[in-house]
Amino acid sequence: MPTVVLLSLAALLLLMGRTRIRPAFLFSGLLLSYYALGWINAPDMLRHFSNPSLATLLLLLLTVSALGKTAIIGWLARVFFDSSSRRWVYLRILSFSALLSTILHNTAVIVALLGPAKSNRQVPPKKLLIPLSYAVTLGGTVTLIGTSTNMIANGMLLAAGQPQLGIFDFAFVGLPLMICGVLYLSFFGHRLLAGPIPAEAAAAERYFLEARVLPGSRLIGKTILANRLRHLKSMFLAEIIRGNGLISPVSPQETIQQDDVLVFTGEIADFKDLERFPGLKIFEDGTAVLRENLAETVVAHGSDLVGRKICEVNFRSQFDAAVVAVRRGHKQLSGKIGLIALEPGDILVMATGRDFPRAENVADHFYLVKPLAVEPRLSGWRNIAAPGIFLLALALSTMGVLSLFSALLAVLALYVLGGILEAAELKQHFNFDLLLLVGSALGISQVVVESGAGAALAQIFHSAFGGMGMTGQFAGIFLLTVILTQFVTNNAAVALAFPFAFSLAQNLGVNAMPFVMAVTYGASASFLTPQGYQTNLLVYSAGNYKLSDYFKVGLPLILIYSLLVLFLVPRFFPY
Repeated sequence: MPTVVLLSLAALLLLMGRTRIRPAFLFSGLLLSYYALGWINAPDMLRHFSNPSLATLLLLLLTVSALGKTAIIGWLARVFFDSSSRRWVYLRILSFSALLSTILHNTAVIVALLGPAKSNRQVPPKKLLIPLSYAVTLGGTVTLIGTSTNMIANGMLLAAGQPQLGIFDFAFVGLPLMICGVLYLSFFGHRLLAGPIPAEAAAAERYFLEARVLPGSRLIGKTILANRLRHLKSMFLAEIIRGNGLISPVSPQETIQQDDVLVFTGEIADFKDLERFPGLKIFEDGTAVLRENLAETVVAHGSDLVGRKICEVNFRSQFDAAVVAVRRGHKQLSGKIGLIALEPGDILVMATGRDFPRAENVADHFYLVKPLAVEPRLSGWRNIAAPGIFLLALALSTMGVLSLFSALLAVLALYVLGGILEAAELKQHFNFDLLLLVGSALGISQVVVESGAGAALAQIFHSAFGGMGMTGQFAGIFLLTVILTQFVTNNAAVALAFPFAFSLAQNLGVNAMPFVMAVTYGASASFLTPQGYQTNLLVYSAGNYKLSDYFKVGLPLILIYSLLVLFLVPRFFPY
């Protein structure tokens, strides 16, 4: 049985790296397989989905969603990003971002700060956005609620019969990590990112959009030059799709024909330049309602749209939206928009209808970079009440007056009663994938431990690292988790590494906490790839980055981070 369990986990890891199936479905599928084999019973399996730490994490995400509707974060961002003082500019911005992420979800912080970071007049976005992503990740390591990985590890500790962690138990190691990491990024890390040359700066905001020449258009039969398509303010005609052929580059003497698809690159803000040309259909759906709002969105890592062509996704019926333009990192897209297969981190500009903000599945597939004008915002006393109630609840929990679960439940109730959050928003922001992944991971962890698979892997670890003593085995667990988190989600890395770390501590007869902390801090070390963490993906296209940019800035950071973890964890959490 232990061998079969280990093989099933290896298959899980392989599927996560080689398929587009969402991790939540893979984990739940494996748990159901264990149930079918009789390795876990129904009461135990269901109990893990009501784990107090998991319930607290879901409550936290719901309450934090209300803070994104306030004007306070935006106001603070403008103060820090738009200050006239250029002295210590990186330190000021990155410190603010890291501190904000100690109490708010990292992804929510990046979404709130991405707009101000891109439009700031202090530093080029290309030199700021990767350090910003890494700074909020570092800030998340300081508290229990700073990142979901800490909450998941806490839930697994509770499931294993261990005492739960306090809000600031992570600060002993997390605070030095944040301070040293922010100092590195502020004074050295950003220098490893080349500032954009003029051509790159122009390309950084270039989208890829298309317009079809309709029957009867006055453009038909005239050349590109005669139609004045070479004189657009900030758009450039890059290609013409004619039938099954592609004309690129486009000669000024090329004659426009009916049903030609004109492919433009340029700034999406000036798409209206194209509207002065008669007989061009710019959007997939040209109805008036879809022309009211433009939303800039990023394709989420866990979206099941990844790998599907735009033409295969019925955006109109699913999201009340139509794709207007696409941008992907530093890559120059080509061909027809509808034939582009979506990738995580792609920026889509969508023309949206009134139902788009209320669509239940928008949050499952996209991060909103630029909020819609129709998106509900808080005003008046609610702007102050929302963060005030949240901070008061955290203070009461820290002082032991209320448990974190009770405090957040009270916050959520007050938000609903006060009209800060509506019932429809609760449904929209409820993270079903996280519930499925973490609940399944807790059940899988039980099977791993009870089957002896954890002990078997612990013995392998002991054989490989035992000659290096306790520190070598502790470092081995940390290294395993760091490697995992670069290629799978940070939550999945915790779920996979925790049972082995816990089993290793039990086999050695020592305190499990240093090994658990090795897993939590290792899972947060997503500094080498854009796929490793959601915030890295969010800045990928926005900063016009290459994959090598993450490695250049992240490698020195991960070395500093690792040395601090290996030195500090055993001192604050002794064996």
